[in-house]
Amino acid sequence: MKRRYKGLALIVVFMLILAPVVMARTGGAGGGSSSRSSSSSGSGSGGDGLGMLIYWIIVSIPFPYNMIVLAAIFGAAMLYSKNARQTSPYNRMARQDTPAQKKGLDALKKNDPAFSEQEFLLKVRKAFEQINEGWQKKNMSGCRRYISDGIYQRFHAQFEMMNRLEQTNRSEQIRILDLGIDKAETDGYFDAVSVRLRASSTDWFENTKYPELNSGGFEEYTEYWTFLRKRGGGHKDLYRSNACPSCGDQLPQDSSDVSKCPSCGRLSNTGEYDWILAEITQADDYLVTEQRPVPSRLKKETARLTEENDDFCVQLLEDRVSNGYVRVLMARVTRKPEAARRFISDELYAALQGDPWDPEVALNRLYLNYVKLIASGSTEEKNLLAFAVKETSQRIRTGGRRAELLDPRPVARDRIVLLERQRGRSAAAGNVYSYSCPSCGGEIQDSLALSCSYCGEAYNSVSFDWVITRILTTAEYQQYLSEHKGVFESSTEPDLTAALYKTRDYAMNNLMIVISSDGVFKEEEEAFARKAAARWGYNVAKIQALFQMAKSGRLVLRMPESPKDRARIYRLLVKAASSDNEIHQEEQQVLDYVKGTFLS
Repeated sequence: MKRRYKGLALIVVFMLILAPVVMARTGGAGGGSSSRSSSSSGSGSGGDGLGMLIYWIIVSIPFPYNMIVLAAIFGAAMLYSKNARQTSPYNRMARQDTPAQKKGLDALKKNDPAFSEQEFLLKVRKAFEQINEGWQKKNMSGCRRYISDGIYQRFHAQFEMMNRLEQTNRSEQIRILDLGIDKAETDGYFDAVSVRLRASSTDWFENTKYPELNSGGFEEYTEYWTFLRKRGGGHKDLYRSNACPSCGDQLPQDSSDVSKCPSCGRLSNTGEYDWILAEITQADDYLVTEQRPVPSRLKKETARLTEENDDFCVQLLEDRVSNGYVRVLMARVTRKPEAARRFISDELYAALQGDPWDPEVALNRLYLNYVKLIASGSTEEKNLLAFAVKETSQRIRTGGRRAELLDPRPVARDRIVLLERQRGRSAAAGNVYSYSCPSCGGEIQDSLALSCSYCGEAYNSVSFDWVITRILTTAEYQQYLSEHKGVFESSTEPDLTAALYKTRDYAMNNLMIVISSDGVFKEEEEAFARKAAARWGYNVAKIQALFQMAKSGRLVLRMPESPKDRARIYRLLVKAASSDNEIHQEEQQVLDYVKGTFLS
């Protein structure tokens, strides 16, 4: 009996010593906390609170029952800590090897009895084939009729940058390994279906002018493709026919900003006739954005906007932000701010004119990770929306004989895009992205014109349609919120990864980049990465997709906002680079970049 009581007493002493540590790790999963919680996580207050609770249990509950209660609390705390260590978006990547979830599919079939899952997936396969063919040719005319304007502009910008670098992308042995519906949901007056697509190919980026940028090889990857169709819309087939879904005449076989029939003037890619591709998301980004909890107040705001505006659809507005953001970005890079004039406010245009972008800097591997609505609000005159945009690119100076890598690897950058429109507006008569006046619907003859030649209204007036008014960094957005208190009824974290990524997630991502930056994933380096993953609480079997993304060069540099967390991550990266007892030149370049960019 005495021996048992002695054991219980040792548990109490151990808990008193461990109390601050348990409280520090409970939310941080052993790898630190996100930037928002790093200032408070692990502070003395949490440990003191648990110590007081233990003291109260010892004093208030008779022996040996107080020992039993403490042992139960200790066991629960350890179990919770273990579960917390397994909570990571990377651990969920194992979903890629299981059947697609099909969330909401039954509801979609109930609302649309004519919907055929098999027929829909055949269209997805056709889109995958035609888009891959168009990508290699740098010409999307074969699939323009069923891809959104935002998706088209993203392809167009990538082609422009690839041409500037004299770069081509050649893919061989392209195979779809798995295809299935992940989820279906309603969005305003539209249905949205996201498809998980797992594929493999031998992929090569080849540069005539800068061969040092050549890269490629065999890879397996997972992407999520999101398709939209207006609820109750027609059941045409844009994937096997090039005929206009409205009048039946043949659509032009050229790649242009707008998919419009020359005979009847109708647009084919509105979702009115068939499913249109509105988003392509990489697996790691999709799992992050999918896990993001949408605040109830934001849901109420979007419901209000849907009731007040018969053209309101979050996915379509995200596509519009994608379109406008890429146009502004390309206007910066090409030093042609007038090209983005009709899509943005006068104030943003003035800022764009004074932008100090180096004309010799191009963007390699440019793409948008995601565009997501994070805030909605209103004033007496206007509705306001805020969207989180994560852009990935690698800046390269092209003036010399060799490409100067300003970023050693593609880097993810966070921006916030603000949209405004006058309250009480019905659907706009036209759309500047489709070359029609939002006020009267008249055709835009001159893409550089500032106002309509028919009605005289300015194309970028918030009186008729949504207009981009600001593009901010996350720090500038926080300043905006402090200066405009109460404007947004609800707002989520601008960096969508901040609520889900812990310090260890950033470290694991960037560790894999450093290890693979020399183009070789050595056995001892992979062993180090697996050891680090296990030590940081990952289920190594579940994050094989992360290893595959590192080997195929699909990971991008990510960093939290907290300087303390950044310093911890840098130390871990240095240790990772020396895991094979030698820091290679390419690894040192990444380390120097991280230190100079994120720690200075």
